[in-house]
Amino acid sequence: MDPISVNRRHHYGGSTVATKYSPLEDIKFPGDKKKVNTVSCSNILAYRHKLLTMAGLLPQPLNLTLSNWRTVAAAEVGRKPPLVVISTNRANWIKKGLDEGMRLGPFANASELTALRWSKNTSPPIYAPSRMADPEERGVYIVVHASEYNKYKKTLAGTRIEVVGWEFTAPLTHRDKRKMWLTGFGASRYAAISFCKELRIRALFAARVSTKADTSVSNYAWLFDDNVVALGRFAGFEAVEKAMDDADEDNVCAGFHGGTTADSHDEIVAWANSEDKKGHGSQAETLPPSETPDLIQQAVLWNIDYLTENELNVGLVYINSAEDVSLGNYFKLSDPVPCLYYKGIPIYKELASNDSGGLQVTASRDLLTGWLANMESLSPEAAREPPPPPPPIMIESTVTEDGGVQTLSQFVVNHVLPKSSHMKKHAADPNAQNKARCLAVEQLTAEAVAAGCINAATIKLIFSDAGQVVEPISEAGD
Repeated sequence: MDPISVNRRHHYGGSTVATKYSPLEDIKFPGDKKKVNTVSCSNILAYRHKLLTMAGLLPQPLNLTLSNWRTVAAAEVGRKPPLVVISTNRANWIKKGLDEGMRLGPFANASELTALRWSKNTSPPIYAPSRMADPEERGVYIVVHASEYNKYKKTLAGTRIEVVGWEFTAPLTHRDKRKMWLTGFGASRYAAISFCKELRIRALFAARVSTKADTSVSNYAWLFDDNVVALGRFAGFEAVEKAMDDADEDNVCAGFHGGTTADSHDEIVAWANSEDKKGHGSQAETLPPSETPDLIQQAVLWNIDYLTENELNVGLVYINSAEDVSLGNYFKLSDPVPCLYYKGIPIYKELASNDSGGLQVTASRDLLTGWLANMESLSPEAAREPPPPPPPIMIESTVTEDGGVQTLSQFVVNHVLPKSSHMKKHAADPNAQNKARCLAVEQLTAEAVAAGCINAATIKLIFSDAGQVVEPISEAGD
């Protein structure tokens, strides 16, 4: 099997998005051997899906819990697209930011940087109701794992934000065997998009009997990482929504230029003051031109109707990274899915403090990571449990001193970790090895999607949510 050319990322384990989640760089799939690489890369993704199926984690119903589905869906009728936040382990930090927004606001819109300039210790996040001219015009939702639902609901009570809990059902026969849940980056974003789909469907039903003057239901929803505090030189939510409406083709989303790091509160305040001095402290008049799409992450306006009709969603097999990169790369294939992308609008994230919760989610993800990393490093003849693995991915380093042709797992353990400026002191730690091996598979397969090295059947298997059931659960009953 022809090896894939890679180099180790010398600063793997750093604080930027690239160094934190990407152990590899300079990945090259030999063009004259694309068919061989397609088999190899497709097999490793399909194998990961088979492993999750074998463990009873797929396909399983996705339970989505909130206070009352009927009431929430009825409230969406006539509203603008909701703001949906993906979060874990940050309920207290979010509450501090919301409190700052209430103390300083209300503000004319989310682009008014006085919300950041005058804040103390914690910035009001961009989705804070106080940063809207009319908090009733949009629903705001925070989607968290079911194990954190009660903590978030208690902490955020009275903030005009609805907490949504998600959890994939795991059969008891498999809970006892491995004690794993389906968690991770892919699962959390998948759950958020699934919530948006279910909310829209239920709002459409509610609109049929609504007595409101405006019975429209939006086709769109905004998704935010929980620590996004600003979009630079932003013309506002409505401007992006109008651009989606007015486009000549049906765009799947609108994205923005993601931040490479999260800034401290002092750095955010300094940036906001600098923007204000330049005359950019309030909402911009127009959007910049849309450019060739790059990474779709951190803040996105999704066309939920498009995703629903095409049965598209984030890949559940991506546990620690690349869930956004892989889906964005799928959109860029030879028959590209149209997207709006505003490189001239940067995303700003604030360095957030974590709660002491979220331990169950972290423990389950670590357990899942270790199991997948070990199973994916096995050769077919060494496997002792089904399904039989494909041959491991073979790579060849572009650096002579890192050895010749070897398995991806060997390269990560023997060269990436020991020679990383950030991770060499953890090179012998099994957890660090497992995570790095898992990240390497996710990074390489995401790049393989962009290179056309994943076959159509596997693409459909990974990015389709057909067959996955959503079970809405109301605390108060429907």
